Amino acid sequence: MNDSFRRVQKVFLWSLGMRKYDQRQTTSDWDTGCLVARSHLHRRRRCLAVTPLLLPIMLIIGSIFLAWWDIDCHLLGKTLSTSAIVENMSYLLFYWPLLVLSPTICIIVFVKSTCHRRTQIETSWPAVTWIDAFTNHEVVSHNDIGGARISQWCTLIGYYILLLMSGTLEALDKKYLPMECHTWSATLFIFCNIAELFFFCNFCYFLYLKRKSLERYCGRSVTFIQLNIQHQERCCSMAHDFFRRYFALRKFLFTWLNVVLFCTAFGFAFFLTWALEYSQIDPIPTHSPYETSLDFDDGLFCSKACKRAYVEGNYNAFVFLAKVLAQKTMMALLALHVVRGLDLKYQWNQFKMNVYMATSSAEDKRSWKQLSDLLERIHPDTYNDVLVSITIPLLGLIIGFISGRNVM
Repeated sequence: MNDSFRRVQKVFLWSLGMRKYDQRQTTSDWDTGCLVARSHLHRRRRCLAVTPLLLPIMLIIGSIFLAWWDIDCHLLGKTLSTSAIVENMSYLLFYWPLLVLSPTICIIVFVKSTCHRRTQIETSWPAVTWIDAFTNHEVVSHNDIGGARISQWCTLIGYYILLLMSGTLEALDKKYLPMECHTWSATLFIFCNIAELFFFCNFCYFLYLKRKSLERYCGRSVTFIQLNIQHQERCCSMAHDFFRRYFALRKFLFTWLNVVLFCTAFGFAFFLTWALEYSQIDPIPTHSPYETSLDFDDGLFCSKACKRAYVEGNYNAFVFLAKVLAQKTMMALLALHVVRGLDLKYQWNQFKMNVYMATSSAEDKRSWKQLSDLLERIHPDTYNDVLVSITIPLLGLIIGFISGRNVM
């Protein structure tokens, strides 16, 4: 069971580009004494070393196709109203970037971590970067008890249930398109969109495991400090190590969460306002906001007939709205669950509280005082971060609401 779980973990990390091929070879690889065989092994290692990049690169290519398909079918070759332009630009500016963000991050981490190993300069306390959040430690402990392992699997199943709902609505939305739009490009659009959402779910699950790993390391660090409180240097070194791991993860999650919440809040408010505005005319809007035009051109992915069908509103806008809101809700819920709120600083506060409680009765009061002073001064001021994490989602809601009301 443990071996099978490790294999699943390796495949999962490989798909995210977070696990590199182990280039170390056993002695038997070099016992042949054949230069041709050695050259072959070198080429094989170099090829396998870049395989984790294949899936993220394919997804980025797929996301480029998604943007191209949307522009070709919705924005080119027809006269547009302002609402139509804003509707499609909201997709390109506030939803499409979230799809391409995860594979882009995975590629950056792979390249940066590889280059870092080759150019690393040893220093006593190197600067903490967000890349360290992905390269510092394992995401899954093989010594987890059964309850923790079950909780991890249930979380992954919950993520996939939300993905299934969004993917079903995506496929249902394309099903209601007129027959002129049932082409290979539309099918490929559905597949790429669901694949991008699937990768987003896996990426969120990876970050969730990183947070759980940090929580476990917090417990081990507190236990170590409690047992070695008389050794000041050991305790301070352990506190520094935990802070580096925590701060690297928080540094990434803070920016990532605010980007996701701003984009989802804008999209949710914009499309919900769009639905309320049109419901004053028709309880279930079934017409397109495009101005009617007879001037169509064949596009690379959409024919004249398909573009005309879009203009004439031959689609179910209720299903379209449900699909959009389901996707925004899924992304926001996953991001909030990953961080367990709006900020990861609660983990540092918990670490400090546990250290104080575990060492408050220590006989060596001088070491305890020095450790307490270190914990108080090591963390930078984050008062402004609290305001930012609250303001950005509200700003997205306000901008989306104003845009939805004034472009109709």
